[in-house]
Amino acid sequence: MTNDLLEHLKAIQKKLSGIEGRLERVEDRLGALEGHMAVLVKSMTRLDQDHDALTRRVERIERRLEISDGH
Repeated sequence: MTNDLLEHLKAIQKKLSGIEGRLERVEDRLGALEGHMAVLVKSMTRLDQDHDALTRRVERIERRLEISDGH
């Protein structure tokens, strides 16, 4: 191999190392985002459950008081 070819291969290797490092950082950030999304989904599920429970409670109260808005 010629010296020029070796130098060219070294430059390619250096660029690949930089790309690998950037890819690792992107993967780390993606993992963090996935974790945050999982927490948000759990929170939204809990909010939906709380809302449903409150709706049922209000409906029971309305029935007991014999009031309703027609739903």
